[in-house]
Amino acid sequence: MGVWRVEPIDRNGRAGYAAVALCLALVPVHLALLRLTGIPFLVNCTFHELTGLPCMFCGLTRSVQALLRGDVAASLRWHALGPIIFICIAVFGAGCLLAALTGWCIHLTAAGKRAVRVASYAVAALALVYWALRLAGASFAAFPG
Repeated sequence: MGVWRVEPIDRNGRAGYAAVALCLALVPVHLALLRLTGIPFLVNCTFHELTGLPCMFCGLTRSVQALLRGDVAASLRWHALGPIIFICIAVFGAGCLLAALTGWCIHLTAAGKRAVRVASYAVAALALVYWALRLAGASFAAFPG
C-alpha cells in the first residue's frame, strides 16, 4: 500500500490551493526585494525584544536569503535547520501549485500521514535541541556567534 493517492478537487478547492501557492511564492520575492533594496526588516523578534535571548527561529530568514542566493554554507551558519525548513515549505508550495493548476490533489494515506508526523516530530526535536544548544552558548559552525 502506498503512502499517497491522487484525487480530483473541486473549483473552490483549486482556488484555495492557488491562494496558498501564491502566498508561498511571494516569500522569496519579498526576501529578494529586501535584499536588493537594502531595506531592513521593520519587525523585530518579539521573543528577543522581551527576553534578550535568541528565539528558536532567530537567523531563519537570513538563512533562507542565503539559500536563495545559492550560498549553502552561509545558510547553515545563520540557522542549521534553514535548508530543511525551506525544502519542506517549497515542497508544500509546489504541491499547492500543482493542485491549483491541474485540479488534482495528492492525499496522504494513513501510512503517509504517520511518516509525515514522525518526520515533523523529528524536525521539531532537532529544532528544540539546536535552540537549547544556542541558549547554552554553544558555538559551532552552524551558528554565527
